[in-house]
Amino acid sequence: MTQGTSGINVARHPVFAAGPPGGVPAATIDRQCASGLLAIATAANQIRSGDS
Repeated sequence: MTQGTSGINVARHPVFAAGPPGGVPAATIDRQCASGLLAIATAANQIRSGDS
């Protein structure tokens, strides 16, 4: 589990290893409760609006 800036963002390691082009937007959603659906809805709204 990450805690603010003191933790490790595990998802970033495989993404950077895959070598995405520069300027690809990203967001880390760190929820400590059962709000996975909210994270998916947030991502869907960002894609739908063209923000991501």
